[in-house]
Amino acid sequence: MSDIFTWLINLKHRIMNIFLQMKGSKEKVLYLLKNYPSLRDSDTKLLATYWHNELNRNSKNISGFEVLEKMANGELTKSESIRRVRQKLQEDNPELRGELWAKRQALKEEIQQNIFKL
Repeated sequence: MSDIFTWLINLKHRIMNIFLQMKGSKEKVLYLLKNYPSLRDSDTKLLATYWHNELNRNSKNISGFEVLEKMANGELTKSESIRRVRQKLQEDNPELRGELWAKRQALKEEIQQNIFKL
């Protein structure tokens, strides 16, 4: 069993009930970012955790094909919607930013300066 899968199973039991009671994706992403800092720097982990809870069943018992089918049928929240909500929440709430945020901002500044030099 992979580390990420074990991590998801352990996480599931703590957040499933709370997550299912929440209405919108903003509220759900906010909850995940506040309570699980490891999700702040990884959209992949954030998406996996979000969808795992959205599926509301044990991930061991669902095939990859079923997950893809649900994505194709619009039964799972779109990854871009989750990413945009995360981005806006971190923009407005510095305490929700991960450890890599400052590094990314510094790199952004460096790239912008290089572009202006061209």
